[in-house]
Amino acid sequence: MKLRSLQACPIVLMSFLNVFASDFEPIPPAVWAIKEGPKGAVVLEERMRFMSGFIEYLYRARIFAEGGRDAAAFNDLPPTAIDIKGRTVYPDGRVVLFNSRKDFAEKVVDGWGGKARATHLVAPGVTADCVVELSWAEPANGPVEGLPRRMNNGWYGAWTLANAYPTQAFTVEIGKYFPLDYSVIPGSGAAPVVTEGKGMKQFAFKNVQALEVPPYGLRASLRAPKLIMYWQPKNLSISTRSGAESYWQDAAKNLFRNDYVGAQIDRGKAFKALAKELTTGLPAIPTQAAAELLSRLDARIVNLGHATNAERAALPKDFWETFNVVNLSRAAEQGCTNAIGMRLLFYCLLEEMGIKPLVAKVVDREQALFEWGQLNPWQFGNDLIGVRNPDGATVWFEPTRRFVTPGVVHPDYTGVPALILDSASWKATRGVVGVLDARFNRRKYTYAMELDESSDTYDLSAEFTGFPENVERSRYLALDPKEQSKTLKEHYERSMKNLQVASAEVFNSASAQMGLSWTLKGALEREGGRSRVVEPFPGMPWPLWIPDRLEETRALPIVLPYPMVQEAVSTFKIPAGYRIPTLQGVSHENGFGRVTWTPTVDAANRTVKVVFQTEVGAYSAPPPEWQAFRTFLGWVESACRMQILLSRGE
Repeated sequence: MKLRSLQACPIVLMSFLNVFASDFEPIPPAVWAIKEGPKGAVVLEERMRFMSGFIEYLYRARIFAEGGRDAAAFNDLPPTAIDIKGRTVYPDGRVVLFNSRKDFAEKVVDGWGGKARATHLVAPGVTADCVVELSWAEPANGPVEGLPRRMNNGWYGAWTLANAYPTQAFTVEIGKYFPLDYSVIPGSGAAPVVTEGKGMKQFAFKNVQALEVPPYGLRASLRAPKLIMYWQPKNLSISTRSGAESYWQDAAKNLFRNDYVGAQIDRGKAFKALAKELTTGLPAIPTQAAAELLSRLDARIVNLGHATNAERAALPKDFWETFNVVNLSRAAEQGCTNAIGMRLLFYCLLEEMGIKPLVAKVVDREQALFEWGQLNPWQFGNDLIGVRNPDGATVWFEPTRRFVTPGVVHPDYTGVPALILDSASWKATRGVVGVLDARFNRRKYTYAMELDESSDTYDLSAEFTGFPENVERSRYLALDPKEQSKTLKEHYERSMKNLQVASAEVFNSASAQMGLSWTLKGALEREGGRSRVVEPFPGMPWPLWIPDRLEETRALPIVLPYPMVQEAVSTFKIPAGYRIPTLQGVSHENGFGRVTWTPTVDAANRTVKVVFQTEVGAYSAPPPEWQAFRTFLGWVESACRMQILLSRGE
């Protein structure tokens, strides 16, 4: 069947939208009567309509308290968004209209754990007593006109059919001849009401609970209703009738294998020369050889997925127009490729050494979890490469992440279900990528402080290994040295009152062999008097986030960021005229880890040394361990807040 040309879509789309969202209906009195609720807002309606060639979105929210204002903050609209229409309505009938992305205010949220910052759009004119309505659409410009290309190149899309606020109605409408397969999953809530008519199939959810992820919880654990759309390859369609085991075996051999094996992958003369260069003199143990190989590859080939400003500027203007990720010879010649190209290079170099790697297809646990019974080959977000030793031990590598210590992968891909492919046979099995021990992930801060009557001056140096090093590097990699120093300086000045940074310097931000570190010199103003407070570790980030409030009981599993060790050492001399205080250390330990704060005093030299250490040993725990975790967080907070009080001598 010939696919409809996308060029014909705008006329149809625009006429359809005139019916769907050209004029919003008057706000009924019952909506204005909503004035109470625990979240300060309620989503009146959210609707998504999928037709071949375009998607429409509609959102309506009633905000009735200050705490509900974020109900008018939306994820950033894609560049392809069209026919944006919205309004903010007040009880007295006044209306603020908007119809362009530039009409919104921007709210930027910093990502945690190495994730990118996110931009949210805030509707204009929002108050603590209003209704906000927004509609927009975008072309489904993917290969089969079911989804936009921004969604996994048009092959896969997933939506959570819930909001951070209670939702009265959440409706999904799908055209009768929609070109993709889809699943509407109720989750733990009530099943939707399903109706058909006028060429559409409608799934209507009513009174959907607010989607609120508790501290140290996973969104997937909430089991919210979901919509999943995907293209089922023709050579896998028959396998869906034979169950999950047969399906994933066929997917491994007929789909996933093609990403790594085949005549389309250019392993020509330049690649062979690169292989000889990078594989000569490697250790005999396979996992050690793979680690050294990845380090050499990272130093030899630029991963443009994490490029510096200078590397981007040096690219030919037509580089991306002619780029082909499977042309490994060209990557070897030019000395650069993208992140996926780095993964393919690493895999093929391992094969050149005679190693048949494992491939783990993984999902970011913050977004979803791999479901074996969901016969959808596009649910994965990344591939990891595994190498086995003869004794069966496996080390996993993430070649797409630049300058990461070989053997370190993003924690959100570990400890959760994965699809493991053995490239020796391309057999698929269910498995888990192991979690690194805490000792591999370290942050260390060293303070040399000088105290005088009006200020504390200090030299601070910081070192990182494992995933913390990769997170820290991601802040500075794209910047030139001057901007790196400025970013570090401004970060610390924002984090502390009365802090003035004299100098800041970042080291090894673009090194494949050396870990990132930095130094900072600063001064904190202090008030003189009969006594004064000393903070041994000013500005040090805490090992774990301490929420403002923790519920008394817990129903969902506890999930920590990752096992890690944070250590800090501070030394200073007691100023003349002040007594040397009596200091008591603390030491606590339970199933989640260990917290120590150990002071030592050299009375002869009037110096104090404080060593702080927190080891987070756990990665996850069942709900019954909640009280023990609360206790552990309390120890962390108490140790991080500890101060030393100096008083004047007699």
